[in-house]
Amino acid sequence: MSGQFRLAASKGGDASHAMRIVTILPEDLLASLTDALGEAHSVHSAADSIELHQLICSVDTDLMILDPTVRDGQFADAIETTVSSFRSRPIIVYTTVSARAMALVLRLAPLGLQHMVLYGIDDEPRAFLELIERVPAYPVIDLMLCELSSSLTLLPIAAQRAVGCFSSRHRARERVLISRNWLA
Repeated sequence: MSGQFRLAASKGGDASHAMRIVTILPEDLLASLTDALGEAHSVHSAADSIELHQLICSVDTDLMILDPTVRDGQFADAIETTVSSFRSRPIIVYTTVSARAMALVLRLAPLGLQHMVLYGIDDEPRAFLELIERVPAYPVIDLMLCELSSSLTLLPIAAQRAVGCFSSRHRARERVLISRNWLA
């Protein structure tokens, strides 16, 4: 259905807090996502990479949820370009466990990818929804910490470290440590 915008789910809920989520996902992952969202948020699903770009530009997007393996990785290059072009937009990669998927995720990692959910493994609806609702706050936290950086230096070291735990650099270090422990 290329070139058309289709609303995969437009659920009720408080419109002032409803997130606008743009996706490019296979049907089974899209069904799982809409199940996790319940009545809370709207999903605008793209059929191809051109429509994905159009949706991101036309919808006031709060979050992108992408699977780089959609259509056997046919759109992987375009998804990589999209991630690179819209670095300020929060992104979750939602994909299956496969060597191909992990290779494509590794291509996105240097572009700032911070969140990945594996289909059938860590997409339990309540936990998935909690992540979805938390992710858009991370760039705001980083901006706020950047603005406060000079004032934070006046705090005791222990307080500086505690506040630093909220930064994306800290979250990235934490993920590296977790992955090292998992691989060990």
